[in-house]
Amino acid sequence: MGVQFNDISDKCSAHFDEVSQMVLRVQNGFIKTVVNAVYQDGKDLFLLKNRNDFTEMKVQLFAVLDAAKDVQLKIESAQYRLSNNAGKINRYIGKKALWTYQHKYGARTGSNCEEDRAVVEGEVKKLTAAYEQFLRHNLNSLFKNTQHTLSTELHTV
Repeated sequence: MGVQFNDISDKCSAHFDEVSQMVLRVQNGFIKTVVNAVYQDGKDLFLLKNRNDFTEMKVQLFAVLDAAKDVQLKIESAQYRLSNNAGKINRYIGKKALWTYQHKYGARTGSNCEEDRAVVEGEVKKLTAAYEQFLRHNLNSLFKNTQHTLSTELHTV
């Protein structure tokens, strides 16, 4: 029972680590690049020529970052629950027979893992939707409308 418990816990924890690393790569990779490009290099131009789309893009960017934070919090909660089961088994070993608590908390590990996995996957879907909204609509709209404004101004000169 102890070997199965450790196997389930390790696989579940590895899954949550992979999801967490994926979120960090997106957050620290593409999102950081966009923030640097838009806010540092083009902020003045976008604010002067296309303030509304810039504001909408900024709001959606915070929605993406909030969704990423929610995923990380759900993963943290799931990992805490995994480690808490092992702690309970170790805490109660001296009080009753080992198998009693291995069975009680070991049997919960699989169902808890599946439940937490479903919660995390739901949050990842929300993050993906917010990210796609940001990428496909807000960022695209900001660049296209700013380009249109600049072209119009160029032709009027």
